[in-house]
Amino acid sequence: MSKWEMAVLPVAFIFAAGLANAASNNTVRIKVLDSETRSVTLDDSGVPKNCDILNYDAYCHSSKTEQVTNTLLVQEENGTSYLVTCSVDSKWSKCVPLLKGESFDARKSKHGITVYYQDDDGKARRQFYSLVVPDRKNGLKADQNSP
Repeated sequence: MSKWEMAVLPVAFIFAAGLANAASNNTVRIKVLDSETRSVTLDDSGVPKNCDILNYDAYCHSSKTEQVTNTLLVQEENGTSYLVTCSVDSKWSKCVPLLKGESFDARKSKHGITVYYQDDDGKARRQFYSLVVPDRKNGLKADQNSP
């Protein structure tokens, strides 16, 4: 057995075990019916930023200048469809828009679903998507406190 096979084999077993564990905990197969990404520019505080090398100040460390939200319309195998959403919180966030028409394994939880997928490099990933519930006054919104 080559070194590459010896390195990949444990990862494959861990991924398979993770999927088997997910299968026993409210696992569903979902299909992405629609995928939408929205980017909102956050309000600037109006404070001038001194970011040159001589006058570098704390305002140069703004954490976010925009908020990116991915919203998916997903459908379970039994025909139930609903909206889920995730937001990009930092440059290390793994919240990615999933491809329309693709199917994924997911685990349902109280406030949303955890979707299992492979990234562009073939690495197994998971991402939590919050359930979007209808708000009668303001349209749709993501609610962290709803079942």
